[in-house]
Amino acid sequence: MDPFQEIFSRLSAIEKRVERVIRSGKITKVDGDFAEISVGPGDPIRARKKSFAAGAVKLNITASVGEPVTLFCLNGDARQAFFLPGDWTGENKNPSDGPDELRLTVGSTSLRIKDGQILAEVDGKLLELTGSGVRTVGNVDHDAGYVKNNGVRIDETHTHGGVVRGGSRTFDPK
Repeated sequence: MDPFQEIFSRLSAIEKRVERVIRSGKITKVDGDFAEISVGPGDPIRARKKSFAAGAVKLNITASVGEPVTLFCLNGDARQAFFLPGDWTGENKNPSDGPDELRLTVGSTSLRIKDGQILAEVDGKLLELTGSGVRTVGNVDHDAGYVKNNGVRIDETHTHGGVVRGGSRTFDPK
């Protein structure tokens, strides 16, 4: 083979590998930690999801069909590919409009953390924690333990001394 032809052939193969190192695509199928990702014409690429954190703090976010992702094939070999979540799109908008907050949404459920506030919301019901206290919208069921109000336990042992049935006011709760 002509040396120039050989160099050209090798250079062409290297260019193809480099073109495949980082690509954008959409998930077409999810199977555990793997997904099939469409990156253009041809068969989808099966790739492993890269974990965000796997040490003392662990974070797992399940991939979903239609999710935009960035596909990495560091040596150009699609059989060794992995993916990370992609960027926001018109179909997958950023759930946060605040510059200084963390917001996690799954369907109609959201968790928002910002300076001085944690807010959890499910179908319009919410639990809010701030420096001044806790606020809820919706029913509250409490199991195990007790609740105190101004130092007074409010549970199954809570009684009112000197109670006379009817509309009379008696002693303070104990």
